[in-house]
Amino acid sequence: MGWLQRTFMNNNAARIERAEIFWNNEEYNKVRLEVQDLSEPRAQDLYNLSLERLATLNLDEALARFSLGDSVGAEEHLILAKEFGASHSQVQDIRKEGRSIVRMDQERKRAEEAKKETQHQMHGDDPIWSLPPDDPRLQYALHLETYPVNVRERLIPLGQEFAEAVLAIQQGQGVDGISILSNYIEREPAVRYERARAAMSVGNLPLAITDLMTFGDEVGHCVIGNLHTGALLGQLLAQTGRTDEGINAMSSLIEDDEHVSMRIVRSQMQLQKGNLDIAENETQQLLKELPKSQPLIRQLATIRMKQDNRISAANILEAGFSSCCETGSCSAQRPDVQSVRLLARIYLEDRVLPDRCNELLQQLQGLVQQPLWEDQYLLTLHARNNGDSVAPSLAQKLFAMLKDGDPRREWVTKAFAL
Repeated sequence: MGWLQRTFMNNNAARIERAEIFWNNEEYNKVRLEVQDLSEPRAQDLYNLSLERLATLNLDEALARFSLGDSVGAEEHLILAKEFGASHSQVQDIRKEGRSIVRMDQERKRAEEAKKETQHQMHGDDPIWSLPPDDPRLQYALHLETYPVNVRERLIPLGQEFAEAVLAIQQGQGVDGISILSNYIEREPAVRYERARAAMSVGNLPLAITDLMTFGDEVGHCVIGNLHTGALLGQLLAQTGRTDEGINAMSSLIEDDEHVSMRIVRSQMQLQKGNLDIAENETQQLLKELPKSQPLIRQLATIRMKQDNRISAANILEAGFSSCCETGSCSAQRPDVQSVRLLARIYLEDRVLPDRCNELLQQLQGLVQQPLWEDQYLLTLHARNNGDSVAPSLAQKLFAMLKDGDPRREWVTKAFAL
């Protein structure tokens, strides 16, 4: 049975085959749900085997939770294990072993605390880099290490409250971070980058843009960690529809700092704006420096598609795959999923190279854990090309899933003459 039938059909044979795939992928709960109401012998076998595995996995997870000191989580998994058929004695054995682990861990922690207290009395506090990995002081120090030295020195004197606000951002507490960091803005402009991070985490992109602009004006855009603050500003401007402003900002910054990430962002915005010739030239220049960059290769192919040169787009993508390893087990990079999707879409929409289409769909099956709309679209094109009568109704469903104005609606309309 093909991938299309397994994905969309709901007869017993298709459900059993999906359950077999779930079993091979060790997705035992999906196996259980798929066949729980089927009476076929193989379905019953899969159902019983999935219950056994789920019971065992929850028993193992309960013991692991006890080891981590999470007694509440452990008890939750013991309840699940019983629901999946674990015996009373199995549950009791895990609970007994878990309590023993908890006692030993408590004794170990008491011994460590006593040792730390002794060392503190003898030698005072340890240096920052000898602290445990989960110590907030070490985490904050490691974060500051990602800053350029001159900016880092401006932040160090800001004290404990500032450090706690930065760590709160790391933990997803952006609202708290904005509130606290706002008290430091006038005192130290370098704080604006951290407040921009906090604003992004809660979706306040206008505030993030304002802070990044001021950071650039008063501190100077720079690389923090693996991120260039100027490139980040450009991305946010593009996300909020301020593409012209973003292009101008990137062009101005690039005059002083030709960092590749800012040039990539500007080329993306040129494409977004529809300046295809400029985008093509900038992308080609970038590919001379980064010839194996699959996002840039895909960007050039996208430009060629918008120029109605689909053959060139396909050739660019095929050439890009020459440096890829399908499994990722060799020294070559893994293929880019979006590039595989784009190439398959070109061939399937144009009804060419059916054998290559099958290869690409099979490759996607190995790369994609949870199919997206684009994957369903490719399968529907495949069904259309094979004369499958279900294709038109699937296309209607795909079309209905998209909101008005979504450019993908045009794909469906053109491919299926809706």
